[in-house]
Amino acid sequence: MSSQALQELAKEDSFVRRTSKYGGKDPLSLCVWFSQEVAIAFLSQLCSQLESTTGALVSPKGLNERFNPAAVQFPRDILTQLLGSECIASLRPGDVRICDLGYFPLKDFRAINEKKAFFLSCLKLNTRVYMMNPNPEIFHNG
Repeated sequence: MSSQALQELAKEDSFVRRTSKYGGKDPLSLCVWFSQEVAIAFLSQLCSQLESTTGALVSPKGLNERFNPAAVQFPRDILTQLLGSECIASLRPGDVRICDLGYFPLKDFRAINEKKAFFLSCLKLNTRVYMMNPNPEIFHNG
C-alpha cells in the first residue's frame, strides 16, 4: 500500500483531518517499531520514536489527541483492504472465502461473486440484506 493510499484512507477515516507533517503512515511506524510496547510506552517515548523514524515532530499532547476512535478504525481498515484485496485476487471459480465478524467492505462480496466464487460470513444482528430482483412478481387485485 503506497504512502498516498495510506494518506487518503487516513483522511476518509478522519484520522488525519488536514495536511501536516503527521500522515497516515506514521501511526503504523509506531506499531512496527514499538510493537506490543506501544500500549505501555510513555507518550514522550512514542513522540521521540516517531520523530527518529519518520521525521514527524508531534508533541505528547498532540499525539494523545490522535489516539481516538478514528485511530482504532484506521489500522482496521488497512488490514481489511490488504487482506481483502490479496485474498480476492487469488480466488478461482468455486472457491469459498470466509469473512469473519463483519470486518469487510460490501464491495468485496460483489468482487467475489464476479469471480464465480462464494463467501460465508457472520453479519451483525442489525444488518439488513436485500436481494435485487430484476423481475419481481406482480400481484393483481381481485
